[in-house]
Amino acid sequence: MESLTSRAERAVLGAMILDRALVTRLNYLEWNDFTDQRLRDVLTAVRFAAAEPGVSDRDWPAAVSEQAMRFGARDQTGDLVDACEVPAHGPAYAALVVEASLGRRLAAHGQRLAAEAGQLAQHAARAVTAHGVGGPSAGELAAHLSKLGDAFASHAAKTAIAAGAPGQPLQDPLGAFTVPHDAWKQREDDVLAALLTRHPESGQILAQLPAAAFGDPYRQALFRAIRRLDVASQPIDPLTADWEAARLGVPPAGHTHSHATILARSTPQETPGQAAAVLRARLERGTNGLPAPRTQPAPQPRPASQHPGPRPYVVQPPPAPAAAPEPRN
Repeated sequence: MESLTSRAERAVLGAMILDRALVTRLNYLEWNDFTDQRLRDVLTAVRFAAAEPGVSDRDWPAAVSEQAMRFGARDQTGDLVDACEVPAHGPAYAALVVEASLGRRLAAHGQRLAAEAGQLAQHAARAVTAHGVGGPSAGELAAHLSKLGDAFASHAAKTAIAAGAPGQPLQDPLGAFTVPHDAWKQREDDVLAALLTRHPESGQILAQLPAAAFGDPYRQALFRAIRRLDVASQPIDPLTADWEAARLGVPPAGHTHSHATILARSTPQETPGQAAAVLRARLERGTNGLPAPRTQPAPQPRPASQHPGPRPYVVQPPPAPAAAPEPRN
């Protein structure tokens, strides 16, 4: 399965092909923000098409396809349109692309600073050996430079958790959603599918259903990700939900489609409100499907008849004095 970075890059280009107004709105996107050379060519074709005079909104997709043919990327345009989950979410996809691009640049700067710190430390050591001026202070500067490189690398790692390495498959730690599952997981899927497709009952579900009502850990994390997007007033769709779930430490599945995409295309067996009510009732009964934590049994008090109780304090009388011996005649 393609990485989240690749999905975001393809989705934003698909949105720009479908909506010409996004070309101007997303003019901050740069050529180096895209990891695939073919996608860079499509971005160039989109901007060339936008510069053509007299192109109507109706003829816009055809104009982009014609420009893409000049770069040998005409066959990419149809796939990019299909890869766009929701064209109106184009700005959100662009934000994910820029976030991933920033992470790559931070990582590159961190590696460069680490290499320069090592070279500076070597020169400082030679200066100390030669009893030259400035050797010790240069060594301290090398240590500071190394710490700065570590800070760049640490910040880049936080972004890489969500974005994933370009083209690197992401492994699913909990199994695929495509395997058969029971009625309870089906209800959880129905609720998540409704949230991902912005069902009219979504707001009520997010307000009333706690995340603990989901028995499966991945579904629970995906629900938390959707709720975080809703609280932040961010667009919700399979791509943005998968990205937010990755920020929570749960990568998408390692098969053809992500879990969120499968859920969004599933056929609900119940109305979302009914499924959410059943899940909430199961949680209130204390049977949410998660393993119960191991606890030590509490000590049981002894019955009153078996409890020894405190020993009564008894006052012992003093010993009787010994009898005086009788006098001898």
